[in-house]
Amino acid sequence: MKKQLRAVDRGRGRLVVAATLVAICSFEASASAAKPRKKRAPPAPTTQASSQAPPSSDKQAQSLLSQGKKLMKAGQYPQACPKIAESQSLAPAPTTLLELAMCHENEGKIATAQNEFTTVVMQATNPKDASAKTARVHADALLPKLPRLTIKVPAGSESQGVQITLDGLPVASSSWGLSNPIDPGTHQIVATTKGSPPWSKKVNVTSPGEQLTVDVPGPRAVDQAPPPEPPPEKTAKVETPFGADTSPPKEEEEPTHASRPALGYVLFGAGVVGTGVGTYFGLRAISLRKDSDQNCVSGCTVEGVDLNNRAKTAAWISDFGIGIGVVGIVIGGYMLLKTPEETGQKQETTETSLRLMPELTSTRAGLNVGGTW
Repeated sequence: MKKQLRAVDRGRGRLVVAATLVAICSFEASASAAKPRKKRAPPAPTTQASSQAPPSSDKQAQSLLSQGKKLMKAGQYPQACPKIAESQSLAPAPTTLLELAMCHENEGKIATAQNEFTTVVMQATNPKDASAKTARVHADALLPKLPRLTIKVPAGSESQGVQITLDGLPVASSSWGLSNPIDPGTHQIVATTKGSPPWSKKVNVTSPGEQLTVDVPGPRAVDQAPPPEPPPEKTAKVETPFGADTSPPKEEEEPTHASRPALGYVLFGAGVVGTGVGTYFGLRAISLRKDSDQNCVSGCTVEGVDLNNRAKTAAWISDFGIGIGVVGIVIGGYMLLKTPEETGQKQETTETSLRLMPELTSTRAGLNVGGTW
């Protein structure tokens, strides 16, 4: 019996020890889980990654900068400045901007250069930097030499939609009325607004330190053209090629001598001559045209072209001569038929003579009429 009790006590002791060990293990596990884990440091970059080649844009920027410097040494500033500017746009750097400012200064764009020098000074992290010192010296030297332009715009123009551009670039309304630096040279100012015609003006800046002021007009309404006035009524009037007026004469203005019949004979005779000349050249034009057509069957020869041109000239002379002739016959006949005979008055005896001299050339036809009556 005592042996059995001892065995039971030993079993209980073992159970207590086992339970104690389990509790200790579980406590340690919970404590370790509650501790924060340490972050692992990122692996150090390898030498292979740090030795990678620069991007292609940097290479291109360096190449453009080198080309620009070579052109500057050769004195070719108009060709050098665009290359340095492109290099600055690809890889902005204070040293590149300083080179660009030096190029613009030598090119004569002192306002642009002064602005770039000032930017280099403002972007410098260390005021004692060599680039910042050089830029400050040049900016201070250019400041009194800068030409300035003032664009004055009437008050209220901005609310009415007025827009100002200088050499194609917009000018902010905050700059209106202020004296702003400008590069020497010719500049164009344009003012536009809806419903008004555009206004523009060119200014030429030539002297260092020059002060210019441009007054821009306010919005202007588009002028509408007034409706055209009806042409005044004109009475029918016939004028001869010789300047004679054949409008119906007034009774009180009738001549007191028989001079109009002589003029009627002159005009009638000139009309007959003109008609004859026109008929002759008309027949000649037809003949020359036929000869030209014979030389232009498959293609016109030189002779065919010449005959065609002569035919055109003859046709023109024919039309002119017949037209003048018809007018002369009509007016002369009218004057001969409508001239009243004078009775009871003594007519003056005058000697009447008539000279007709036709004038014909390759380009024109005419008739010279002269005489006394």
